[in-house]
Amino acid sequence: MTDKDFYKENGYLIFNTNIDFKLINSVIETIDCKNNSRIQDAWHTNQYVKQLALHDNIFKKIKELYNKEPLPFQTLNFNKGTQQRTHSDTIHFNSYPSGNMCGVWIALEDITDINGPLFYYPGSHKEPELNMQNLGLKNGADDYSLYEIMLQKIIDTKDYNKIYGIMPKGYAIIWASNLLHGGSEIKDKQATRHSQVTHYFFESEYYWTPLLSTTNYVYRQPAYIK
Repeated sequence: MTDKDFYKENGYLIFNTNIDFKLINSVIETIDCKNNSRIQDAWHTNQYVKQLALHDNIFKKIKELYNKEPLPFQTLNFNKGTQQRTHSDTIHFNSYPSGNMCGVWIALEDITDINGPLFYYPGSHKEPELNMQNLGLKNGADDYSLYEIMLQKIIDTKDYNKIYGIMPKGYAIIWASNLLHGGSEIKDKQATRHSQVTHYFFESEYYWTPLLSTTNYVYRQPAYIK
C-alpha cells in the first residue's frame, strides 16, 4: 500500500521527516514556553519555527498525499502535552470546498506513553463534519465544551481503534482536516513533550471558522507563512 493509499483510508500518516536535528534543537532552545505551554504563530519572530513550517521535506510529503500546493498559515509550539479532548480541526478552520486543510505535528523529542502523546481515531476523517451549526450549539467558546461532550458520545457509539502517536524525535504525523484526535494523559507530570504543529490550507474559494459561525459565516483571511 502506498503512503497516499494509506492516508486516504486512515486519515493520517506517520513518517520520518529526515530533518536535521540541529534545526529541531534550535526550535526547542529558542522557544520560551516557561509561562505558557502553547505558543501560537512564533514563526513571525522565530526563524527556526518558520524554517520548520516551510521545510522542503514536509512540503514534499504533503504534495505526495494531496497533489496540491500547501499554504502554511499557523504554527503552534508546545513543551508539554495538551491533554486536549477529542476534536476535529474542522471546528477551528474550514474551507470551501471542505477538506482543503491538513495539519502536521512534528516530534521535537522522543514521544513516549508517559509524556502525553497524541491520540487519534483512524478512519474517523470519513465522518460528516460536525460544527456548532449542525449540532445546534451557540457559537464561540461558551458551548465548546458541549461540542466536545457530544463528539465523544458519537465516538463511543463507533467501532474505532484509539491509536497513540508514540514516535521518535524527527518523525511527524500528518492528518486530514476532519480526523478526530486529541492529547492523552500526561503520566509523568515533569516530562516535556516538545513539538511543533503547522496547519496548511490548500487553495479554496474561501476559508471560515465554524466555531464562531452559527447563523452567519465568520470568514478567515489567512496570513500565510512565507
